[in-house]
Amino acid sequence: MLKQGARGEPVRLLQNQLNLLPTRLVKLVVDGIFGTRTHGRVLEFQGNNQLEKDGVVGPLTLDLIANLLKNLNNILPVPPPMPVPKKPSVVRLVTDEILGSFPSANNLITQVIPPIAVIQTATYKQGAGGPPLDFQIMPATTGRLAIFAARNKDGIERAVILLLPAQVKADRLLICISHGFGGQGPKTRARLAALNWTNPLSKPLVDYVLLNHVVNRWGAQTLAAQKRNLGYMQIVRSGAAGGELGPFARDAAFLRQVLTEMSDLTNGAFSFNTLETMTFSSGISDHNLLVSQAEKQFDIAASYAIDPVPQTRPANSKGKKRLFRSGVTSQGPPLPGSDFLPVGRWRNEWANFRLKTDGEYDYMHNWTMPFYCLYLGIQTS
Repeated sequence: MLKQGARGEPVRLLQNQLNLLPTRLVKLVVDGIFGTRTHGRVLEFQGNNQLEKDGVVGPLTLDLIANLLKNLNNILPVPPPMPVPKKPSVVRLVTDEILGSFPSANNLITQVIPPIAVIQTATYKQGAGGPPLDFQIMPATTGRLAIFAARNKDGIERAVILLLPAQVKADRLLICISHGFGGQGPKTRARLAALNWTNPLSKPLVDYVLLNHVVNRWGAQTLAAQKRNLGYMQIVRSGAAGGELGPFARDAAFLRQVLTEMSDLTNGAFSFNTLETMTFSSGISDHNLLVSQAEKQFDIAASYAIDPVPQTRPANSKGKKRLFRSGVTSQGPPLPGSDFLPVGRWRNEWANFRLKTDGEYDYMHNWTMPFYCLYLGIQTS
């Protein structure tokens, strides 16, 4: 049993193990001292995994850490020799460059996905007058991850994060167009500068998107939604030349070439004959531009707009369109057929206390909508 004040090799081992698991905190210094930061990381881990938050590393905490790390290292058996793919012309694998060296099968590494809360879709009623939402916890799981760099003929490059189900081939791919990064307030601009976001392959930038958008938000919701066998792809926005999305925004042929080469590099681990798309907040304009071009070459079966600013339906001329609105970002009545989820419907949500501490706008727009609505959209479409 380890607790604050302990020292030695067991603490050093614990710190190494915790650094391998998902966290919103700064990685621990592996110094063998159970200080305040190690104590805080243990509290976070216990809270994320429904353990008693006492900061003491006892048998239950140690067993769960061991099980999650076992999944992390549970690399699939090495497949039979595969044909050497054609030399990529626009895509290269950069997982090792960003995350460090990991053993991999088919250029995919195992990624631990923490437990997340989701809306119970069986009791979900569309419309503002519906009852309070019900929730359930989806357990921790694993997926397969790769990070790529995609560069067009003009030398404009963007990082791309791919997350796939752990054991099966994804038969379609969901492409995420996140909210815009630039044009935000001074605090956001300072944070982006610290991430060196003008470098498309900045390690801090890609790490930030991987942890905050993929592992703990939209990628986790995509893998949790079991109605369809979806993979998840996110273009990492950058402040470099060519617009935040770079060549992806207007060039559907480039997108197809990137997906083809990513599939080759992962030995056909996913199919992209059918796509789905999603966006959040200020990403709606970029999303609609990309979809208007991409649907000329792809079957886009569904598009999800989550609390878009301004209130705008997702572009999609043939597939399903879902618009989720909180009511705190846009004036006027919700558009007909949209999913209007005002604050009163969230009273059962586990972090509803943040309504008082953070205010209605932050609670609704920055918490409930991005952390719940993609799963809801996939499961009810």
